[in-house]
Amino acid sequence: MLGFAQRFDAKNRVDDLDGADGVALRAAESASAGGTTGTWRGTSRDLPGALVDAVRGLPGRRDHSALIVFQHKDLPRCTEILRAAGIPTLTLEKYTGEADGKLKIGTVHRAKGLDFQTVLVLENAHENGAGPQAEEERRELRGRQHLVAATRARDFLWWGVLDSESSVTE
Repeated sequence: MLGFAQRFDAKNRVDDLDGADGVALRAAESASAGGTTGTWRGTSRDLPGALVDAVRGLPGRRDHSALIVFQHKDLPRCTEILRAAGIPTLTLEKYTGEADGKLKIGTVHRAKGLDFQTVLVLENAHENGAGPQAEEERRELRGRQHLVAATRARDFLWWGVLDSESSVTE
């Protein structure tokens, strides 16, 4: 899974915490080798089936798993899809580390510092920019957020991309 995370251009280095130069992620080594990654790309119409199938097919326990989104607006939609399928969820804000049988769900900001056996990430490819400088800042922030999301999983990572054309028609 480190190989998947290394694809993202986060433009920052991992600090070694001793004052020396950090190490670029592309040169990092994983402490726990292995792990698998699955990907999906589709439309809003396809999302419910793909998300439910991904959760039901998780190779680990649901309560050791999380769904991470980048935008708050995607939380209610994903929560409703999972609720309709009978999949219990718990927001990361309420997560205490207890085994409760529920899939954790939240934004990448809430997931920072946490790790899970399995992680599902939903990226919404449709975003509005506000000029070239704002676009560059957004791209750098998104790179760092991608890195955080991709490195929350220990054993399995599912990365879903909601195509921009589908977001416009919602």
